[in-house]
Amino acid sequence: MSEPRATFTLPDLRSFTPSIVRTLVPLLVGYFSAWPVANALGLDGENITSLVTVLTTFVYYLLVRVLELHVLPAAGWLLGYASPPVYVAPSAVTSQSPARDVVGVVEENQRSLR
Repeated sequence: MSEPRATFTLPDLRSFTPSIVRTLVPLLVGYFSAWPVANALGLDGENITSLVTVLTTFVYYLLVRVLELHVLPAAGWLLGYASPPVYVAPSAVTSQSPARDVVGVVEENQRSLR
């Protein structure tokens, strides 16, 4: 019995950039705000600073997402991009989309490997 092959799907290129930006911006905010927060709380040491960085990043992202969803949709800019990415099923990608061309090449290569 052969093992089922994993299917590889590419993200729609219109949603890929916003998803990367909206991940990177909170990480940068957490990184640059952790040191002042740790100092204000009187915490010292690398492990404590790392923990504060993770918690600061999480709290920032959570607050901005709640604000964006329930209060002010324009708050998405605080994550580096105005709105959350919209993910599209691979079958819904149109032939005019650049992602459709890439998906077609990947699918053709997969068929040739079988």
